[in-house]
Amino acid sequence: MADQQNLQLYSFTVHDPEAEAATYACVAPSLAQARRSAAFIGYKNVILLEARDVEGMEVSTHARERAALNPLLGEEWLPLLDLMAQHFTLHKPGRTWVMEVYPHDEPFQEDNPYAQAVLLPEGSVHLQIGPTALLEEKYELPGEFLEFLGWSPPVDSHSPNFSVTFTPGISVEYIAATALQALVVLMDVSTKDGFSLSGVGGAVKQVIPGIESLDPQEEYKLVEPVFGLASLHDVKFPTTEVFKERYAD
Repeated sequence: MADQQNLQLYSFTVHDPEAEAATYACVAPSLAQARRSAAFIGYKNVILLEARDVEGMEVSTHARERAALNPLLGEEWLPLLDLMAQHFTLHKPGRTWVMEVYPHDEPFQEDNPYAQAVLLPEGSVHLQIGPTALLEEKYELPGEFLEFLGWSPPVDSHSPNFSVTFTPGISVEYIAATALQALVVLMDVSTKDGFSLSGVGGAVKQVIPGIESLDPQEEYKLVEPVFGLASLHDVKFPTTEVFKERYAD
C-alpha cells in the first residue's frame, strides 16, 4: 500500500500536437514527479491547472478501510485486495492489468470470471469484468443491477464487457475493491477460489502475508502462478488422469 501522506493530485492541460488527450492528471509526491509521469507517457508540453491534496477514495487507507467494512467483502478479502493493488502499476496508456479467477470446484472450466483494467490517455482507469456470457447465464437481466452499481453495459464486439471508468487519482485499492465486489456479488466468486494476476511485469509470482501459492501437486504444470487466501482457499485441482481426459489436447 502506497504511503500517501504527502501525495497530491496534479491536473494539467496537454499542448503536444499529437497528444491523445487534452488533459492529464496523476497522483504524485511533487510537481516535478507529476511532470515526469506526464513526460513518461509522451506529454512533454503541459501546463499545471490544479494541485490539491488527495481525498476520499483517492486515499489508499480510506479505500482499504471501506472495503473492510463492506458487508459484501470484509476483512477476509484484504490480503487479495492488497496483492491486487500492489501490482496495479499502469504507467502508460494501453497497459493492462488482469486478474483471473479459478473457481474452487472446477478451476479449469471454460470462461472463468476475470477483471481487467487499462490506463486511458487522460489518466483515468477503465475497469471491466467478464465474461458477459457467464453473467447472462446466471441472470436474466444482469445489466440492470450492474448499471445500478455504476457499470456501463457492453458497447459492441470490440467492447463486450460491462465496464466502469475511474477519474484520475482514485486509489488502486478502491478500484480493486470495486472489481472484487462485482465478482463476488454477480459471479459467485468466493474466498475458496484461486486467483492469478498479471500486469506490466508479466504474471505475479510473489506472495504477501495472507496469500498462499497453490500447487496441484500433479504431473501437469500451471500456465501461470495461482494464489489463494491463506486458510480459506479450497481449490480442487483435478488429478492428472482427469486433467488429461478433460483438458489435454
